[in-house]
Amino acid sequence: QDKGFELRADPAVVGALVDSGLDVLSLANNHTGDYGDLALTDTMCLLTDAGIVFVGAGHNITDAHQARIVQANGLRVAFLAYNEIGPDYFAATEASPGSAVMEPERMVTDVQAARQEADIVVVSCHWGVEYTPYANTSQQELAQTLADAGATLIIGQHPHVVQGLRYDPGTLTVYSLGNFVFDQAFSEETSQGLALRCLLDASGVKTVEFLPVYIADCQPGLMSP
Repeated sequence: QDKGFELRADPAVVGALVDSGLDVLSLANNHTGDYGDLALTDTMCLLTDAGIVFVGAGHNITDAHQARIVQANGLRVAFLAYNEIGPDYFAATEASPGSAVMEPERMVTDVQAARQEADIVVVSCHWGVEYTPYANTSQQELAQTLADAGATLIIGQHPHVVQGLRYDPGTLTVYSLGNFVFDQAFSEETSQGLALRCLLDASGVKTVEFLPVYIADCQPGLMSP
C-alpha cells in the first residue's frame, strides 16, 4: 500500500519469534495491512504453523475480535487487541481480513465475554500520539471504560516512547511501552523502552516489575541500575 512507511519481513524470521519464547502476539496495528490481504493471511498462517497465538486480526471481523485464551499453571488468560491508527481500510470486515479497530462499545462486549471464559483479560491497545510522553484524553477515557468492563491488564503501544501508567482497582494500564526492537535511534526517548514482568493470579495483577531497556543497533538490552 502507498502510505509512506510500509514494513515487511522475510517469512523465515518467524523462527526468531519462536526462539525468543514469545507465546502471544498482537497483530492489531497500522502496519499489518501494508502489503495487502494476502500478506496478512500469510502472516496469520505462519504464526499458527509456528505455534504462536495471534490476536487482534483475523480472516473477518468476527475472527479479529475473538479473544484467544491461553492456560498457564491453571490460570486462564484471555487476550484481545485493537488498533485505532489509520488507514481505516486496514480494518477487518465481514468479508475481508484485517485488524480489530477500536470501537468502545464492541470492545466492552468483547471484554465482558472474555471475562466469562477466563480468569484474566489482557487488552493490547495500539493508540495514542507518536513521540508524546503523556496519554491523551481518549486513551484515558478508554482505559477507564475497559477497566469498568473487566479488563485486568491494558498494555499500549504506537507512540514510540514510554508513557505513564494508571491503576484502577483491579486494572493496571500502561499507556505505552515505547520501542523495543526498532531502528529509531534519532533520540534518547525513541531509543528506550519498557518491559513488564507481571505476577498474575485469578484475582488479578499481584505484582508488576518495570524493566527499562535501551536499544543499541536495533537490539534492546536491559539497562543497568
